[in-house]
Amino acid sequence: MGEIKFQYHDIDRVLKEMTNASTTLAPSLPKDIVKNNQLDVTKKIEQINKSLEEIITSYQELLAQNESMVQSSVDAMKATDQSLKTSMLLQGVAEVKK
Repeated sequence: MGEIKFQYHDIDRVLKEMTNASTTLAPSLPKDIVKNNQLDVTKKIEQINKSLEEIITSYQELLAQNESMVQSSVDAMKATDQSLKTSMLLQGVAEVKK
């Protein structure tokens, strides 16, 4: 069975980049474009802007959940690696004592 190596610092860097990228998304769009205009097009644009804001906000929430799940997985893998390392060290010490 092959060995899988995780570069935790690379994973952490990518997660930070994802967090920064998702927080820079600005879901606020112009709100009062219909104020002094009675054209149906402006009303439709305002509806589209509201929908777009909701989509961007949902996307940011989804990214945050994804980042959290990845971080949890990485933390679990680190703990497993440490546990396996400790187990292997103890097993090695037990073999030496025989």
